[in-house]
Amino acid sequence: MEKIIKSVLLFPGLSERNRDIIKETVLPVTDELKRAGIKIFAEEERIKLFSVCGAEKIKPDDEPDAIVAIGGDGTILRAARKAVGKNIPILGINAGRVGFLAQIERNEIKNLEKLACGEYKIDKRMLLEAKIIRDGKKEEEPFFSINETTLMKDDPAHTVDVEVRRNGVFAYRCRADGIIAATPTGSTAYSMSAGGPISDPGAEMIIITPVCPHSPAARAVVFSDKDVITLKAAEGKISVVSDGEIESVISENDCVEIKKYSEKARFINLSDKNFYETFNNKFFGI
Repeated sequence: MEKIIKSVLLFPGLSERNRDIIKETVLPVTDELKRAGIKIFAEEERIKLFSVCGAEKIKPDDEPDAIVAIGGDGTILRAARKAVGKNIPILGINAGRVGFLAQIERNEIKNLEKLACGEYKIDKRMLLEAKIIRDGKKEEEPFFSINETTLMKDDPAHTVDVEVRRNGVFAYRCRADGIIAATPTGSTAYSMSAGGPISDPGAEMIIITPVCPHSPAARAVVFSDKDVITLKAAEGKISVVSDGEIESVISENDCVEIKKYSEKARFINLSDKNFYETFNNKFFGI
């Protein structure tokens, strides 16, 4: 039995593509939360856009017990970044397409009543910490990623040359459209699309996957979660992207240092479904 949830931050996605479905989902979600006696907070923009009845505008000193995100994986990722910063768990409700990070589907909203009883489990997920180092000396503020940190070519007409180091020791060099450093959670996202291995999200490792490499021998490499991986731009300009959002652009002699983040993302699990059931259902309809 986990902590009884008495209040939540409701976080419906702002995507125009899924807005109708999200709007249809917000009402039964708020009804179920109110029925369970759970106080609802929301950001003012989302209260107005989705007509969230009974929700209070969240203030800086409010401390909800959890975040309930409604949308696709992008929305859940954005909400999860907020949750990690507040050290609270997140529950994702799928109102997108695949919704691989979602813990429940729209036909399972009734299960929200379990939050008020503490009848759920917490799945802890490893995160990555990334830090840009300019000219080998000037360190920038680190950031964390739930799915992946990606180095992508800034010029669509050319590939990029990236040097990979493990704990300061040269490992290999890769010429490709980009290179992905993924968590086990992110192994079913961009890394999988690029041919990387699939990992149980509860595992702890760093997966380095090249994107369209210009070599038949280039493959994804799995490193220990205790390793520090350095990705160095050998030439040209490279965009550094964290969970789909551009963080910065690096040039020759700059590098990105990647390691396991000190904190973990905490996802609320309201059912007995395991990762393999979810994977087979989402991708194969089994």
